[in-house]
Amino acid sequence: MLLAVMFSLFLAGFPAGWMAGGRFEETPLPMWLSMAGGWVAPVAAWFAGLEPAWPSCWPAAFALAFAGSWAGLGLGLLLGRRRREQ
Repeated sequence: MLLAVMFSLFLAGFPAGWMAGGRFEETPLPMWLSMAGGWVAPVAAWFAGLEPAWPSCWPAAFALAFAGSWAGLGLGLLLGRRRREQ
């Protein structure tokens, strides 16, 4: 069961990682931050005490990982653009 949850979190971050992979040649920062956001968002919510009860925790973790990966991608693209401008 735990392996299925971890695989679903991997799949949640896949679209943002795919978008970041196209810019990996320029800078790896968007890829790293999208991966970090996909893992940090559910973990931060868990340690903040926002863990929902089972079975609703799986969709909530998936949604947090999905949103965190896109937030990390956006931050990585913004920081990568600033780095290129300097």
